[in-house]
Amino acid sequence: MKTSEEKRAYGRAYWKNLTPDERAHKTAVRHAYFANMTPERRARHRAYQLRYLKTRPPEKIEDRKAYQRQAMNRRRQDPVYMAGFKAYYKEWMTSAKEHCINMYSNGEACCAWCPQSDIDVLCLDHIDEGQTKAFTEKYGHRGGKFLFAKLRQMDYPPGFQVLCSNCNLKKEILRRRTALVKTC
Repeated sequence: MKTSEEKRAYGRAYWKNLTPDERAHKTAVRHAYFANMTPERRARHRAYQLRYLKTRPPEKIEDRKAYQRQAMNRRRQDPVYMAGFKAYYKEWMTSAKEHCINMYSNGEACCAWCPQSDIDVLCLDHIDEGQTKAFTEKYGHRGGKFLFAKLRQMDYPPGFQVLCSNCNLKKEILRRRTALVKTC
């Protein structure tokens, strides 16, 4: 039976022999597998990981974490890997945004207040401001690129709407104006 160091050496040699296209393909397939997991499957996978980790000695777990950190640092220094990763990540973020916008606008991909349909200026907005605070406290994301992934994991819960940047700013100005009037 091979030792863990022999397995690592074999894996490194195998990865070095791959062409950049093969590396990018294998990485994309692995990322797609985890990105497309349903919440139930993700929960089963996490439960398996936790059961597996409980059976491992603590020093093996620390060795594995150290190895993963070293591998990630090696990948970050590889310009071919980073170019492929950046391209994949940009494509994934664009598709995640488009998918979320289409889900919350019933496939129309346009602002709820005006006829703006340019995907570059459309964004998601919490309908209720109190819900924004609760969502941030519970999940740690108020908005931005991580919101798309979180909403996908949660199977697109209600409470969000699609607004263009101008309408979103206008909504915030109106909210602050009414809050100022209430305090006076």
